[in-house]
Amino acid sequence: MKQEHPGLFANPTIGGIQIVEKPSDMEAAEQTGAEHLLAKGLTSQWARLGLLYENEAFRVVRDPVRFPGGRLGIYFRILMKEQMMPGSVVLAVYQERVI
Repeated sequence: MKQEHPGLFANPTIGGIQIVEKPSDMEAAEQTGAEHLLAKGLTSQWARLGLLYENEAFRVVRDPVRFPGGRLGIYFRILMKEQMMPGSVVLAVYQERVI
């Protein structure tokens, strides 16, 4: 999915939650997520990274991330299919003004 839609995986230039790509960071993020879930009495299987669910309208993904404080972990995103499709926009202009 990243090769098809690289913009969906772009990190903010300053601050924010960063998607990690280094394999050792990805493994550490998944492990930290699993430990966090186990501490809450939940299954560690919910820490699995990648595409979790897809239907005709959206995809649910779990990313390995670094939070603003530096902690590694996991983060869910819901990606609407419209975000992944090329498109175009037409702006109406009348008397040299966009209406």
